Amino acid sequence: MFDFISHQFDEQRCGAPVLLLSGPFGVAREWQGITLCLGTRGEPQVFDDRAEWRSAVEVAPDGAHLVAYGPAAYDALRVAMVPGAARSITLIDPDIIMALPELGHCLQFRGQTRMIRRAVEIAGAGHHADAARSVIDWWMGRRAWSRTSARLQARFAGRMLVLAAEWERQAAEPFDLFDLTAITVPVKVVTGRRAPHPVRALAQMLGIVVPGLSRCGVKGAGTAAHLTDAHIVAPEVSNFVVSSDRRWQNLVQVSEAA
Repeated sequence: MFDFISHQFDEQRCGAPVLLLSGPFGVAREWQGITLCLGTRGEPQVFDDRAEWRSAVEVAPDGAHLVAYGPAAYDALRVAMVPGAARSITLIDPDIIMALPELGHCLQFRGQTRMIRRAVEIAGAGHHADAARSVIDWWMGRRAWSRTSARLQARFAGRMLVLAAEWERQAAEPFDLFDLTAITVPVKVVTGRRAPHPVRALAQMLGIVVPGLSRCGVKGAGTAAHLTDAHIVAPEVSNFVVSSDRRWQNLVQVSEAA
């Protein structure tokens, strides 16, 4: 799985930390493939707690490179709107449709918004495992829940209310599409080509709205490509982060020279 470790990279490295944030169902160690590939090229720090991640963002002296999965993409984009807070943004399977009410009624997103509202309703009634089942089956494919280990099922059910709260927070503080057009830092969106269609459609929409956004479709991968196809995704993320940092440093040097 981690055959990229033997790849040879140049000695160029990041001058800023790389802060990686999991979604509510995830854990910090899911970023192992990315951090191994970054190696000495960056200073990766992994988080599954949003508050701790935000604290790390705030203390980065000259901005940080942000990598976020699923609903955590919402927080990364919020940070990107603050001048100087980020040097680059990498989003893996961004789950931010609830923060874009203008799109929620579009045909390609209706199924996702229905799933979210239904899962929030079920979780609110106290049926956390049933709510988590509906989420996993939608994201990972039919009957994915039945193929999930009991340990992971328990984790997902236990965090269902946290996920529901994340969706509700997005809906309460939505993005204005104009806000997204104002993002000036480099942005990359990574999705598996077998990820749900609405996720891939959202990535395409962001490519139209966010200036200079680049997309990477991981052939043969489904959801959470940084886990399922880390050997392909990790070099993409690493090279993007390092090249973005190099561009940032060049801009600073030009500014100082002026």
